[in-house]
Amino acid sequence: MHRLLLTFLLIPVMLFAQDKVDTNKKNESNFPVHSVRTDLFKIKQLSFNKTIPSDSGEILEVEIILENLVDDPMDLYVFTIASYENSYIPKSSFERPSKEDKNPIKLLVPFPNNIKNFEYDHGQFGEKKPSYIKYPKDYKAGVNPDTGKPYLLNEKLIIRTTHLTKYLKKFNFFNEMTVLIFDKDGKLLFRQQYHLNKVKR
Repeated sequence: MHRLLLTFLLIPVMLFAQDKVDTNKKNESNFPVHSVRTDLFKIKQLSFNKTIPSDSGEILEVEIILENLVDDPMDLYVFTIASYENSYIPKSSFERPSKEDKNPIKLLVPFPNNIKNFEYDHGQFGEKKPSYIKYPKDYKAGVNPDTGKPYLLNEKLIIRTTHLTKYLKKFNFFNEMTVLIFDKDGKLLFRQQYHLNKVKR
């Protein structure tokens, strides 16, 4: 079957203004939902590209460039999490969301692509089925796939990730991207959520 040409589209992003929180202590009822920043490094550049690979689905490509702000190199564990999320808007003040609307995450594709690392079995949203939460059970899974080891940040580090959403009957495009970066001891150094504006073809 003749493979269609890849179509590259730069997706504009909107950075949500969020407050810093202390996330050194984490449990299943207290996942970080605000932005987390560090003085050890900064994101110098962040870009998203959407590609259309034949008729199998849509790929979201992410490129992150980190700049070290200190003299010492550091090991980092990195996750990028693409998702489709519903924003529930009630029609009146008397209307409450249904059980299906309690968890806004309808599609989640992390990188590295181990969905079990984000699956929780305790019904965080009052559901009997497992819930997907944008926080890994094992932070050490966020390794560089080329080396199988943590990402090493010297002066500058380029990270590239890909996320595939397959064409299904209820197909949804990614509309959220979350970046999580941990240090070698599991402390969350960076968390930021980005809104992906809808792209018209």
